[in-house]
Amino acid sequence: MKTKIVYVVTCSEKNTYLEQALLSVYTARLHNPTAEIYVVTDKESADSMTGKRSEIKKYLTDVLVFDTPKGFNAMKKSRYLKTNLRELIKGDFIYIDTDTVICQPLDEVDEIKEDVSGVPNRHSIYKVSEMKETNSTFRKLDIEVKEDFAYINGGMLIAKDTLVAHKLFKAWYDSWIFAGTKGIFMDQAALHRAEIISGYKIHEVSGIWNCQIEGCCLNYLHDAKILHFYAVGGSGKTSSYLLRKDDVYNKIKEVGYLPDDIKALASNPHQSFVPGSGIVSNITRNFLVEANPMLLIYRDHPCLWKIMIYPFKFAFRLYTHK
Repeated sequence: MKTKIVYVVTCSEKNTYLEQALLSVYTARLHNPTAEIYVVTDKESADSMTGKRSEIKKYLTDVLVFDTPKGFNAMKKSRYLKTNLRELIKGDFIYIDTDTVICQPLDEVDEIKEDVSGVPNRHSIYKVSEMKETNSTFRKLDIEVKEDFAYINGGMLIAKDTLVAHKLFKAWYDSWIFAGTKGIFMDQAALHRAEIISGYKIHEVSGIWNCQIEGCCLNYLHDAKILHFYAVGGSGKTSSYLLRKDDVYNKIKEVGYLPDDIKALASNPHQSFVPGSGIVSNITRNFLVEANPMLLIYRDHPCLWKIMIYPFKFAFRLYTHK
């Protein structure tokens, strides 16, 4: 495998981003024993990867440390490094988010010849996959919303070392900086804006390269090379995917390595779902979220939900015990 595998990790002892990366890197090495695997990071994060927090280095070719702008928090550092990867890394690479599990060898990536390749967000066109708040984000970035287009998810990108790829990534960085002036610091919408600015449409590859569990993933789940479980947003406590659970990464953080039970889950990622999990389409999901904002509170803020629901439970008990 000639293509490098690259992650971006900005972390501290206050979060579990390093532990998340450790699990993904472990699975990448498990299925790609001879591949070059790198973590790109900032100096502060690199300095924290010592002692019990150095386990990830066992599976890496190297940790690559780069300067980041002063005053940037961890999230901004991560986006800065990610959008600048094409300038920082020599040679072809496949970038992978840390909230992922690698399920198969990735050597077939060498056969993909296009400048930049990726998978549509949630495996579907915009009309099906996105909700109203995304429309607002696009409008702030002066992006015309077309319901029949599929924009690329930034959780996995295959980038060749070509002029076109460099141009697209430069446009991505510029778009991310522009988005920051609008109060938007995530990189997803900026990536689509970069396509418009650069005039280059990212090549679509099969969903098996970025099988997004919270998207319309069933057609790709069985043969998935990379499972992407979306750790950003919401609480892992309510996730139906076992490797999304907060307890997994808290346990890794506590012991400093991957326990056998977690390795066992990672070795069978296609079936690591909570018993009783079912299927909900994106259309149904979007309807439920937009029609009932309480669902977001229940999913993302369980403690607040318990406080809000208590008066109703109390009233119900009084009513049923008349």
